Amino acid sequence: FAKKFASATTIEQVIHDHEIFLQEIKMKTLRDESAKSQLLSTLMSSLNLSILNLLSFGSQFLGAAEEELVRRWEREQQILKDGTCYKEEAQHKLLVRQFSSRVLHASKEVGLISCSYQEHMRKLLVQLS
Repeated sequence: FAKKFASATTIEQVIHDHEIFLQEIKMKTLRDESAKSQLLSTLMSSLNLSILNLLSFGSQFLGAAEEELVRRWEREQQILKDGTCYKEEAQHKLLVRQFSSRVLHASKEVGLISCSYQEHMRKLLVQLS
């Protein structure tokens, strides 16, 4: 399960895999109470690792997106400075707006990952108490 969590690419996949693992913990704990703490420890470390991987990926993407946005903005300034034709300027502004929209969407995704994780951990603690 640890490998499966580490390879998850969406928060939904992490939560789905986690719920399957939680069911396995419940089944095993009916027979062996000492296994419970070991399984929960594995679960929590795997889940934390997968969430950190997702957040790290999101942060790396946003960093690269921000750099690209700066490059595109500098290009737009160069177009204006050079007095390049209006058509090229308009196309470039459209590209910058589209890219800005994608960056905003990605930052919202990173926020959703974090919120989903916090909500899921709250539910987990309620189930286990």
